Amino acid sequence: MRLWVTVCAWVLFNVAFAWEVWRSPAEGLPSWPGPVRDCVAVGDLNGDGKRDLAVGGADTLVRVLSGADGTVLWTFSVLNPVFPEGSDVWCLAAVPDLTGDGKEEIVAGTSGNLLFVIGSDGTEYWRVPADGDFWCLCLAGDVTGDGFPEVACGAGDNRVRLLDLKAKRILWTEAVGIEAGGGDVWDVAGGYDLNGDGTPDVVAGTGNNLVIALSGKNGDKLWTYMAGSDVWRVAFGGDVNARGVPDIVASTAIDHVVCIPSELDAGTRLPLWTAKEVVDAHVILVAPDYTGDGFPDVAVGGNDDIFRLLNGKNGDALWTYTALGAITDALLGPDVDGDGRTDLIFCTEAGTLTAVSAASGTDSAPFWTYFSDIEGAFVSLAPLDDLDNDDRNDMAVGSALGFVAAVPGIMPLDSVEDLVCVAVEVHGGPGTRLTWTDSPEAAAIRISEVTESGAVVIADVEAGVQTLDVPAAGAAEVRVFLAVATGDRGDSKPEECTVMLTPPAVVEVTCGADPSGNTWAAWVLPDPGLRVLDAVKVFRDDVLYATLPPTATTIELGTLDPGDHTTAVYTVWEPWDSPPHTCWLWVRDPNADVAFRRGDSNGDGNVDIADVIKTLAYLFRNVEVYCLEAMNVNGDTKVDIADAIRLLQYLFREGSAPPEPFKACGAVPGASCDYYPFLNCP
Repeated sequence: MRLWVTVCAWVLFNVAFAWEVWRSPAEGLPSWPGPVRDCVAVGDLNGDGKRDLAVGGADTLVRVLSGADGTVLWTFSVLNPVFPEGSDVWCLAAVPDLTGDGKEEIVAGTSGNLLFVIGSDGTEYWRVPADGDFWCLCLAGDVTGDGFPEVACGAGDNRVRLLDLKAKRILWTEAVGIEAGGGDVWDVAGGYDLNGDGTPDVVAGTGNNLVIALSGKNGDKLWTYMAGSDVWRVAFGGDVNARGVPDIVASTAIDHVVCIPSELDAGTRLPLWTAKEVVDAHVILVAPDYTGDGFPDVAVGGNDDIFRLLNGKNGDALWTYTALGAITDALLGPDVDGDGRTDLIFCTEAGTLTAVSAASGTDSAPFWTYFSDIEGAFVSLAPLDDLDNDDRNDMAVGSALGFVAAVPGIMPLDSVEDLVCVAVEVHGGPGTRLTWTDSPEAAAIRISEVTESGAVVIADVEAGVQTLDVPAAGAAEVRVFLAVATGDRGDSKPEECTVMLTPPAVVEVTCGADPSGNTWAAWVLPDPGLRVLDAVKVFRDDVLYATLPPTATTIELGTLDPGDHTTAVYTVWEPWDSPPHTCWLWVRDPNADVAFRRGDSNGDGNVDIADVIKTLAYLFRNVEVYCLEAMNVNGDTKVDIADAIRLLQYLFREGSAPPEPFKACGAVPGASCDYYPFLNCP
């Protein structure tokens, strides 16, 4: 399954989860320089008894990986020198042995206007040119009768081609929908005889709103269905109308999935059923008959973040599952719950891989969800053999961040819940207490600390204990811990918690001075949690002034020199201090006159209506003022309502300006200015 995803060209390093079977590139190595576009299971190419994996990406390479451990067996370059900037591998398929070595070959469609057939040893077998990207391909059944399936492919030059791989020839090329303006071929399906001539035919979905059936024998159009928008996916479903031929399930860009009669004489070819409100379904997976009505059901996923199972007979939704992102691919997984039915696996653009029950994929009951450890879309899925010996096949998922991970098919352990880290006294010194709730089926909880050199295991705590005290290590003020549930089925996804060993800061600090000039500071202590404070430190003007008992909430600072002063209060957990909480205090020089601006009643550096309001508040509500002389707008010996009126006349009636100091700051000897300095005044 292809998905248009681009990533920036930074180097990402892989960090595999413990319950992955393997990751390629391996843990600690840089990711590949570009997103994975598609991956497909191939036969056992290296003879180790396990199916291997072909991977195509945006870095011009097809890689074949060992299905057993993810090592790269070989690479093949699809670079077209004519289009060096555009040689992504969009689609892959494995085909039966063409060379006689008993191993499958690989077909790769690229954005460099070339399709390659690659031998099982990584050498080129054949190439096919086009005038556009090869978007899709499929095995189309044995058209020539030579015992080998042909391959149908769709390209951006509006054409479908049928390829005889064994003979290295193009059987036919058919332009689709040219009369309707042309359109890329987004998907193809084949393998069924639609016109009764004994030859399997081909169905294509196009970017010019068509589903087209083509004769496998010569490429002639058998019928056309107008879908109304781009057709993203086509697949053969069940024989809904009982005409002896599987009908076509197609998804469109107008939020519909439709079932179309496939036989030649269907007349107006009205849909047999329509499933609406399926937004841009780029995933169609024909599933087993889960309902027992004789028709295979259909799983679909779209850009509305919903994975649905539709009844193959009538299109009704059997269930829906709301995911964390757009659905990008799906496959039939193992029987996860042992109920005898194949369950469903799907991946999303949000970097999640989820297994849901075929019986009921409701939001509340996924078997498991695997999360990528780094943010980036999962774009393609492929089945793998049983790698972890649990009697269930596993799977590979390709990431837009340039790696493939092999993930077990059976549900991994649930993670611990409610993991909390708090600072406490441990063995008479600073430390951390971890608490959590065990996950079901966990035999133990492995606690690790994240350090610069990686995660270091601290302890394996027996299930049921659910707490651990850890003493401080070194001088680190911030500690990060991981908790992983371990058991017979492997390890869970790690949960993380972080603790600050620095104490909580005081809630607030207030500075002030009494009438005689003595200054003081007061504060509110925080709740220290499970560890008692060791002390309180007070800094005056950035110099340690006093270290006080941990219960202290006030201090006398003495007489301060005129000017600005700061007082900062820290709480202490030895050897760490909290962030400071600071207050500021301005001490007036009693021998100096304060510079002010007449009319600036609130001292904000401006003369405006706010100063009128401040004057009125002083006169009628007894609020504190900065400078009485600044309110004396008319320059007489008192502050009264006449000053407010004079300022209003100046502001709104073109009245005369207040007397100086007005245009510029100035001082009046003996004026009553007892508080903070005025803004914009020296």
